[in-house]
Amino acid sequence: QGSVTVPGGTAQNSAYDTETVTVNCNANEKAISAGTGWSDDAADRELWTQRLTPLLTGTNVTGFRATGGNDSGNTSTFTLYVLCYVG
Repeated sequence: QGSVTVPGGTAQNSAYDTETVTVNCNANEKAISAGTGWSDDAADRELWTQRLTPLLTGTNVTGFRATGGNDSGNTSTFTLYVLCYVG
């Protein structure tokens, strides 16, 4: 997993601050899936995953890149979780 701090900008003005995080599997592993999460879980926060993209080495998925957007007015941590396997 990997995390990045995303500034909150001005609350709910539709001008999102965004940050990107990348997670790669170990050299002998492939990635099977990925997901994201935020350190804030309040229902009224404007936190979202802008993109979740697989990273390829040849034809193998070996990691993921994700971008999170924050327009809550509060700094929050965006985390990318990647499930890897030996294969």
